[in-house]
Amino acid sequence: MTAVLANGTSYTGPFFQVTSETQVDDLAPLWLGWGGIGWGGRGGRGNWGGWGGGGWGGFNDWGPSQQFVTHYSGKVLANLQGGDGRMRCRFVLIRPSDGMTGGGQGQCEAPTGGKIDATFAAQ
Repeated sequence: MTAVLANGTSYTGPFFQVTSETQVDDLAPLWLGWGGIGWGGRGGRGNWGGWGGGGWGGFNDWGPSQQFVTHYSGKVLANLQGGDGRMRCRFVLIRPSDGMTGGGQGQCEAPTGGKIDATFAAQ
């Protein structure tokens, strides 16, 4: 995924769409640069409601389904790297089975701790 801010700063990195088959270990690249599993805040700033540990980002509410079909949670997480640091993002997809091309909205946190609302249209 690549995100470009209005000032031209660019961030690139992996994104993960969470499904019933997603395991915590699969998401390990998301925590690089954020101090371990979960995004519960960093250095006293930017508490994101415990991403990866509870609430929106908790894995308990994303757990494996007992069905034989893939359950698309509609949740996407990203950890992007730019020249001035890392930006983390979380999105909710409009049409989860279509992935990012189905459109969605969410929020990113810039390296400075500022929040950026993001919306992307279906293609």
